[in-house]
Amino acid sequence: MATKVFISELGTEFLGINGLFSNFFVLLSFAEFSIGTVMVYSLYEPIAMGDTKKIATIHSFFRKIYMLMSLIIAFVGTLLIPLLKFIVNTEVAINNIVLYYLLFLISMVISNMIAYKSNLIIADQKRYIVGLYRFFFNVIAVILQIIYLIATANFTHYLIIALVKNVMYSFFVSRKAKRLYPFISNEDNHTNINKKEKKQMLNKIKEVFVYNFANSVHTGTDNIIISMIVGTVWVGYYSNYYAIIAGVMGLVDAVYTAISASVGNLIVKENVENQYKLFKITELINFWIAGFTTTCLYILLQDFIILWIGEKYLLDWSILIILVLNYYIFCIRNTIRVFRLAAGMFEKVKIVVSIAAVINIVLSIVLGTRYGVFGILLATTITALSTYYWYEAKLLMENKFGCSVKIYFKGQIKSFSLTIISVFITSLCVSIINEVTISTFIIKMAICLVVPNIIYFFVLIREEEVKQVFMMFIRNYKGLVNRRT
Repeated sequence: MATKVFISELGTEFLGINGLFSNFFVLLSFAEFSIGTVMVYSLYEPIAMGDTKKIATIHSFFRKIYMLMSLIIAFVGTLLIPLLKFIVNTEVAINNIVLYYLLFLISMVISNMIAYKSNLIIADQKRYIVGLYRFFFNVIAVILQIIYLIATANFTHYLIIALVKNVMYSFFVSRKAKRLYPFISNEDNHTNINKKEKKQMLNKIKEVFVYNFANSVHTGTDNIIISMIVGTVWVGYYSNYYAIIAGVMGLVDAVYTAISASVGNLIVKENVENQYKLFKITELINFWIAGFTTTCLYILLQDFIILWIGEKYLLDWSILIILVLNYYIFCIRNTIRVFRLAAGMFEKVKIVVSIAAVINIVLSIVLGTRYGVFGILLATTITALSTYYWYEAKLLMENKFGCSVKIYFKGQIKSFSLTIISVFITSLCVSIINEVTISTFIIKMAICLVVPNIIYFFVLIREEEVKQVFMMFIRNYKGLVNRRT
């Protein structure tokens, strides 16, 4: 709804600007991701042990780092202003580009300044609290943005609302953290971290910093390269698709992020055998989720774009296929990523991700110049498959679980084959529907909900890990019924 109003009131050029700057600041936020990852990892053990003094000490230490990081981002972001004339590539002149950029920058800096508060809540397996606050303020902001766009058609007002939203969200999350953990405000608990621990944490930050910088360059430069080579307006077309895919990614990622703290605690408390059992269960569930959501995106995305903003905003089917494939590669790595991060395996992946970043930029420029948007997205696929996709799996399986990576790749081949079968059969089922209307879209949705899940159910139900999950649900259900009776 908001995007449809945005396009009708401001046009695709501004949609491209919005998508470009959003992507640009995701790229800049790699520093926060680095520090946040290490902070959450460092808090797993003291939270599991109930060591409030250690929690307060770590919290105080990272507060100082976050303040410094926010100042550095503000400084670096300001220095990058002269580059805007090379990045923004529009046929129609856009005024106030620097103002729009600065509003994005201020909004990001404010968000980063209190991120350490939300990280404490996340490490304590209460991510849902942060999620609820974010959802509430996002909904309010979207409603206000729609109203202001219709009333004024002013992009500046649109960005100011987003800025105020971030201020309010930051304030309330900070207040909630103080209420949940009152001991963090007690100065007596703010002892200095000993030199050994401080050195370990700073080394971890450096390791994750390099990893996230390279990863951000790899995954966060598509919009920038599309803008520079193909045109900023194409960022708008691409952003429509990516917004939907990112929404699905967010839902799936929320599941795995929610269990990351539990995995961290498991690694602290349990032996490798029990850790591997949980890994296998999580991986099998991931096969199902990745295959089901990939099928839904492939079948429904083009129709959704037509119904949402119109047929003229459709991208070619070849671009849709590569977008969905990139989504699948992202999704199928969730289990590996969660367990690797929870185990603190940062240092050994930074080199391969740095190589991936360089390969991606070079391939994006070469393929993008020849094949446009499709070539830039294909570069992301090639880079992922040739670098970290196989390397992270090899690292975790051999170094953490002590088993051959061949076991993992056998499962990956099975998962991909099953996904192809799911897409093929579901496509056959919907092929008789030729019109694109709300009613036919609902019918296709129903088919996508039923057919892939039936396929996955009958194929995976024989797996021991799936049986364990179903038995766990049955036990929990019976326990819930018994408590009610």
